[in-house]
Amino acid sequence: MSFSDIARIRRKDFDVEEKESEVRSKRSQALKLIEEGKSDLDIAIQLDLSAKEMLEFRQEHLTLKNEDDLLRFYRQTNGKISVLEDIHEEMMIEDLSAEEAVQALVENRTFNQMTLKYQPLLKEFSQLSRKVEDLTKARQDLEWEIQNLKWER
Repeated sequence: MSFSDIARIRRKDFDVEEKESEVRSKRSQALKLIEEGKSDLDIAIQLDLSAKEMLEFRQEHLTLKNEDDLLRFYRQTNGKISVLEDIHEEMMIEDLSAEEAVQALVENRTFNQMTLKYQPLLKEFSQLSRKVEDLTKARQDLEWEIQNLKWER
């Protein structure tokens, strides 16, 4: 006989109604209460949870609903939310919307890629410019010598 059969018989023959909270795990109850919009404090009190447990359930809820972008960002920055504050402050100074800030970052990346692409060309151009200067100087020296030879005759 299975546990579900025993539970069914208990409910039917002995009029024993098991409470939902006794059947569900604290995790399941917490996730349901979070989904209902209850506060973390209310849930922790009702289910006798520690702050750490409550935080874990809240994080799990966000992850399950695929709403954990900020949580992932928090982890990636090792909890340095001040990065967002800095970005926001700079956006306010420059009077930029979020879309404009993103566009500025895209343009900056494009500029950096172009710089990397054209740096070798700029280096080659610089070398060629020096060669032109050297050849110009050599030509001037030769012209000076030719002029001196003409005067000597």
